[in-house]
Amino acid sequence: MKKNLLSVLILALVLVNLVLNCVMIFSVLPAAKKTNKMVTQICSILDIELASEEGEEEKVSMADIDVQDMTDGETMTINFKMGEDGKTHYLVTAVSISMNKKSDGYKAYGETIAERKSIIKGIVSDVVSSYTMEEYQVDAAGIRQEIVKKLQEKFDSDFIIDVTFSDVIYQ
Repeated sequence: MKKNLLSVLILALVLVNLVLNCVMIFSVLPAAKKTNKMVTQICSILDIELASEEGEEEKVSMADIDVQDMTDGETMTINFKMGEDGKTHYLVTAVSISMNKKSDGYKAYGETIAERKSIIKGIVSDVVSSYTMEEYQVDAAGIRQEIVKKLQEKFDSDFIIDVTFSDVIYQ
């Protein structure tokens, strides 16, 4: 008789546990789903804002990129802004630009960009010379992005998507 009573008690506790689990699933799970959806929406909004602040450009396939050497295989020597050490520092580099061939601006300027090398070299020189060598060492990518923005403003188009420095020597 005790074994039978104990089995009934265990069965009752299992049923109570099952009922409580069902109540928890139907009451807690929808609230958790709503919270998860809200957090996802907030994260997506923040990602959009961060992307627009950083100025991320759309991805361009390698087949649609035209690269032009702006220094004709030579190097440019650019003076850095005077640093805290009081010495004059220089950047010696070759400069090339990457252009999106599918952009409308490329149709207008891309084919004849070689005629505008002096403008591009001037903008590169102006931007780089507004930084010290230490600032360049810390944020070279940011400086290149600033050059891209200035070039896009100058040509009033976003067909220039990147500026590359090669053979970089700074002293």
